[in-house]
Amino acid sequence: REQLRGLSTRGFEIDEPLQEDYGWGFWLRKEKSKFWLALSYVGEGPTEAPAQWVVSVTHSGILAFLLGRVDSDSIRTIEENINAAIAASDDIQWVEGAS
Repeated sequence: REQLRGLSTRGFEIDEPLQEDYGWGFWLRKEKSKFWLALSYVGEGPTEAPAQWVVSVTHSGILAFLLGRVDSDSIRTIEENINAAIAASDDIQWVEGAS
């Protein structure tokens, strides 16, 4: 969450993280749009070294999706901030072709 604080300067509200059975997640809000950002661990979880995580973002609201009102600009902004946070970290790296 702290690594994505740049989203706050772009009008997003960032909720506190919630622990889920698959990892962690938190809500992002911007105006009328709401997004769920999830960090899911791969395999048996973060106890396997090195820990591997999947980052996913979903737009909340089936009605917005059905009516074609998904806020694609906000999704792009979230993606750019995630990529920047990963690139800026010495502790996180992309794993190409991970499954």
